[in-house]
Amino acid sequence: MQTPIFQNEIRIVPSLNELPENVELWRYMRLSAFLMLLRGKVYVPTIAELRRGDPVESRSLCTRTREYFDDLPEPDREWLLARANEHEKVAINHPDTEAREKARTFVRIWDRELAERRRIWCWHQADIESMALWHIYAKDGIAIKTTPTRMKHAFDSHFVDTALIGRVHYIHHAREEALSHHFMRPYLLKQRCYQHEREVRVVFPRDSDNHEGPRLLPLRPRELISEVLISPHIPRSEAVEIRRSLVQAWKLGAEWQENDDDPAVFVSDTTTVFESLPDRLALNQCEATGITNFGSINMPFVMCGDFNLVGPPTAK
Repeated sequence: MQTPIFQNEIRIVPSLNELPENVELWRYMRLSAFLMLLRGKVYVPTIAELRRGDPVESRSLCTRTREYFDDLPEPDREWLLARANEHEKVAINHPDTEAREKARTFVRIWDRELAERRRIWCWHQADIESMALWHIYAKDGIAIKTTPTRMKHAFDSHFVDTALIGRVHYIHHAREEALSHHFMRPYLLKQRCYQHEREVRVVFPRDSDNHEGPRLLPLRPRELISEVLISPHIPRSEAVEIRRSLVQAWKLGAEWQENDDDPAVFVSDTTTVFESLPDRLALNQCEATGITNFGSINMPFVMCGDFNLVGPPTAK
């Protein structure tokens, strides 16, 4: 039996209840991206854009996904065929084309559509800082901390009514190790060589028919951010000035109220050995300053117009 899965309401819930509401999530980023965030906007790239830096992004298909294309339901077949180029249409409709080749052609069309119809926001799950991620993503930047609960409240349902949040599953062989909720969701699968990232992804749908739609999503930064850390690789004198500037920018750009608590903006101490607790505190007191989340069972698959969708094939 085919069951519709899309619900038109805000959904920021853990993938199959695997992600606690209060788990700590980190994003390492450039200062420029953070300043844009303070203005209430976030840039979320599509899978196609991520593939410019990583050609294998979202290309690991689990067994159920591959098998689905061997015997496509007619509505899905028609939806993909309508988006095929001329060469693909000839290959699919030619009587001499083998069934296996037709299935591979449908996979290529679907993969191309998926890359334009999903936007990925990448986070790191941890209760401590990651020196590796400081080096890779924010050597001269900052890191922000949040939780799934804070994410839910940061977005306005008028602009974001459906999304998914889930852990990335690191695999050696997708056919053997992928879980059932990875059906049609290769963006939650990665090779094991990336497992140091401990990645959690927020996945947003993109307008099915408007591939030139806006990339910037509006949000409330004060609802999203619980803490800001400045890179330990920035010289201390510079880091102190950056902290002062970020506190001022936070108060100006986040609808700050005079009676609000001071923003939690600190200089990372991961490269410093302190002799005493007062020494550590002095570093960060250099001045007088002190969606339920989005869930995978509700995230639509890319097929049949993107939102009028059906679930995975019933298990035999």
